[in-house]
Amino acid sequence: MKNALGGSLEKVIFMSDDADVYYNAWSFVMGEPHRKLLCVWHVDRAWKKNLCKIKNKTLHPKIYKIARSLMELGDQQKFEDLLKKFLELLQEDPETKDFHKYFLTEYASRHETWAWCHRIGLRVHHNMHLEAVHRVLKHVHLQVNNFFYSSLLQFIIKCLIRATIK
Repeated sequence: MKNALGGSLEKVIFMSDDADVYYNAWSFVMGEPHRKLLCVWHVDRAWKKNLCKIKNKTLHPKIYKIARSLMELGDQQKFEDLLKKFLELLQEDPETKDFHKYFLTEYASRHETWAWCHRIGLRVHHNMHLEAVHRVLKHVHLQVNNFFYSSLLQFIIKCLIRATIK
């Protein structure tokens, strides 16, 4: 793709899950992206999965709702204020201390990658279309020979390049 474009892309916004595999591969081949974002669906799934760190299960819906509302805030100042209050709330309650530690280390310290207020003006919200293509490619890869897969992959990349250049 880099050769087809004649060099690296400018102002790339890279969105992925929390694993660094795709990001590292992209950075190695195409250069460091302008911004790195976490896919909202993956963040949401991680939060739900880690609610088990809250001892009192009746608090799960409340804490999840606050975290999700925090993610969806569009105003940066309100976000900063609510993040601080949310972390204080988690830290003060012995039932939520483990979730506090998780949220603080995994998400609060890098909120610019998942909070919507940091995406304003970027014209990007999710990468569901790309993930759908990835699922199809994995399915095709398992069902057909490598020559067909390589040809299909080259065709898709050419279409994506044409679409982004227009």
